[in-house]
Amino acid sequence: MSANLNRVETQWLAQLSAMRAAIAELKLPADLENVPAYGQDVWTDEEDSSEPTSGDDDLWDLVDDDEEEDQAFLSDSSHPVHETTPSPAYGAAWLHERLSYVSSSMSVDELQDHIVAILGSDSSDDELQMLLADTLGFDELDLVAEFIAHRKEIATAVQPPVKSQPNGRILSRREREAALEQQDFQHKTASLAAAQDRSVTQYPHVYRAHDAGNMLSSHGRKYMLPLGSERTEHEKYEEYSIPPAKVGTLGLGQSLVMIKDMDTLCQGTFKGYKSLNRMQSLVYPVAYKTSENMLICAPTGAGKTDAAMLTILNTIAKNVTPSPFDDPNATDLAVALNDFKIVYVAPMKALAAEITEKLGKRLAWLGVQCRELTGDMHLTKAEIVATQIIVTTPEKWDVVTRKSTGDTELVQKVRLLIIDEVHMLHDERGAVL
Repeated sequence: MSANLNRVETQWLAQLSAMRAAIAELKLPADLENVPAYGQDVWTDEEDSSEPTSGDDDLWDLVDDDEEEDQAFLSDSSHPVHETTPSPAYGAAWLHERLSYVSSSMSVDELQDHIVAILGSDSSDDELQMLLADTLGFDELDLVAEFIAHRKEIATAVQPPVKSQPNGRILSRREREAALEQQDFQHKTASLAAAQDRSVTQYPHVYRAHDAGNMLSSHGRKYMLPLGSERTEHEKYEEYSIPPAKVGTLGLGQSLVMIKDMDTLCQGTFKGYKSLNRMQSLVYPVAYKTSENMLICAPTGAGKTDAAMLTILNTIAKNVTPSPFDDPNATDLAVALNDFKIVYVAPMKALAAEITEKLGKRLAWLGVQCRELTGDMHLTKAEIVATQIIVTTPEKWDVVTRKSTGDTELVQKVRLLIIDEVHMLHDERGAVL
């Protein structure tokens, strides 16, 4: 054992002598006091301590520092620093602005949530195109194409808000029922989008609420109260004061029919009139110059009685010599009073009396007799024969026409039947008839 130690010691001393000889060959300066110790001339990013430590401690400190730096790097990479970046072009503000120009029946927020839900679905582009077209309308196909092209950007930028639960406790049965009732109420009262693609027949002068977005303005605005309207809130009700509407202007190519331009039959009946109003001028070519069936829908006070007078004059003109159609300026008019009958069906007996008086005065200059035939006013057969215009009610006229052996001569001579307020027959009263 001692021999081995001696051999090792001899080898070590030989190596030490070789090292000293090698150092001597380097010819290092003799003054080594100002030379920094090993490792002191190396600058590091972080210095743990200014006090010198042992070599073993320095080794373990280096390993610990490397591990801490690696852990810090991993922590920074898992939580990157959020830098301020500009908002994407297709974000929430852009979507809200575009939808504000096309929304009609739904609010902008509801429409935006609906669009985001559609864009975030797993539907294909073709299905997405149909869904968006049904929601926005086929007038907004350019916007639909833009939504589909930037589908991922919009769905990523506009995320629906996540509702946070205030606490994690289990709801009681009563609370669950109350929540379900609230959801059911919101579902039933939610506004629905209008079916823009519904193919319906377009009639003139007929306006629908869901057409407001395309008819009133290019921005999809709804119907509004007229300018100058005032809204007053009371304790139990709201009051709206709406100014009267202005008198409508004539359309392109329309004009009022002047009384002086009509034939002598019309001039003598419409004495004191300067011209027909808009509605009467519109129906004049059909009511007076043809024998076509007509249905006139106009508000109260629009002049429907005078429009009916035009049809009465058309029937009289066919039984006048000379005919006003052939000679509009003829003055001596002879009416064949026994060749025609006109029946005016009024909705009520009170209105029948008023119509009888009005028509009798207007046609008295022609010798035309107008009488009332209702439940209160009975006419003899001679009076019926001598009468040209009979004003009656639906019930009375039904009784007269049901008689198989009754006034058949009266019915055979009827050339014109006028039904006033025909919509009133579409109820229980009409079923009785």
